[in-house]
Amino acid sequence: MNKRPLQGEFRYMYGVLDRPIIFIIGLLIAGIAGNLIYELAHDLPQYKTLWRTWGIEVVTICALIVAAYLVNRLHYERKLAREREEQMRVLRPRKEEGLKHSYRGIIWLLSPDKDSLPIAQYAIGKQKFGLGSEEPGRGKLEVCWCIYGAEKDDVKEELDERMKELKAKLKELGINIKIEGYPIERPDAQLTFDAVKNIYHSKIQKHGLKSHEVMADITGGFASMSAGMVVACFLLGLPVEYIQVQYISSGGNMVRSSKQENWNHILIDLRESISAAKGEAS
Repeated sequence: MNKRPLQGEFRYMYGVLDRPIIFIIGLLIAGIAGNLIYELAHDLPQYKTLWRTWGIEVVTICALIVAAYLVNRLHYERKLAREREEQMRVLRPRKEEGLKHSYRGIIWLLSPDKDSLPIAQYAIGKQKFGLGSEEPGRGKLEVCWCIYGAEKDDVKEELDERMKELKAKLKELGINIKIEGYPIERPDAQLTFDAVKNIYHSKIQKHGLKSHEVMADITGGFASMSAGMVVACFLLGLPVEYIQVQYISSGGNMVRSSKQENWNHILIDLRESISAAKGEAS
């Protein structure tokens, strides 16, 4: 039996005394109902006369009950909206930060999907050139690690082709950074977790980078790979980024918008999210 809907009704009806308007309406209902019950108890034979006398009171009570319900419901919905607003706060693009931290390295999850290449170019170009920041052209990106993996040979060939295409496209755009492939046996959460940790613990040192100068991006790859990257970054105390792409309707299908100015570059601070959730729970 699903108890959630019933629990939800009790949740927004609870705490009426904290809202004066609901309390006042309740007193009015109680007063009118008390008088009505008293008259009914003393003049039951004259119920027709009582209805003519108290009919308006009965309607008023019903109207007040409905009004109290609606006011309380509105208050509850606004409270839920504020809670959702707070929960999503750390998931929004932090435009005010710009390239304040100026990442010199990025870890990308490569997908065999050819349509994902523009997103990779956008993410890399944003870190390299500071697109959308207050100081465009001040990005300092130097190296990108592409983690990719597939069990089938044909998929591996597609991934190798995507890697070549990405390098060629970046060169064409004038984005001169070092692209290093990091193949794993299959698109697995544990293997991705190990790969991300290894990059942060050893690979970045070869380029003279520190962990806080390297950003992990969960946009590409498979869902299992994104999960492995998220867990690794959380345990390392590092944020991740995500490119939120806008989709539009075209011919009855949803297709990705080619207008990159409508895409959102989102920074997710995992530890801040967990801390906020714990604070609300307590």
